[in-house]
Amino acid sequence: MDARPAQDQKREVVMTHGVLSEDPEDLFHGTGLRVVRAVLHEAVLRLWSDDAFGMAGNVAFRALLAIFPFLIFTSSLTAFVGDRSMADDLIHFLIAIVPLP
Repeated sequence: MDARPAQDQKREVVMTHGVLSEDPEDLFHGTGLRVVRAVLHEAVLRLWSDDAFGMAGNVAFRALLAIFPFLIFTSSLTAFVGDRSMADDLIHFLIAIVPLP
């Protein structure tokens, strides 16, 4: 049988599940506003440690770069699926919304 106290065993289990707070007992065994504060504190710590803002910027940049090839594909596809006037309307619309240098 393990000779460590139950409090130390709980803390060890909590620390092995990726909790970054210095006082993780409030996350699981706290009550009231202490739990809310502990959860918000843990969320902020994880935002900074996982570089969530950098990943969000990366996703936004890649989405912006993916839009333009999709618009080119869509405009060329309308020439095959629809009639010529539909393709011309789409091309004029795309030229109107694309910013000029």
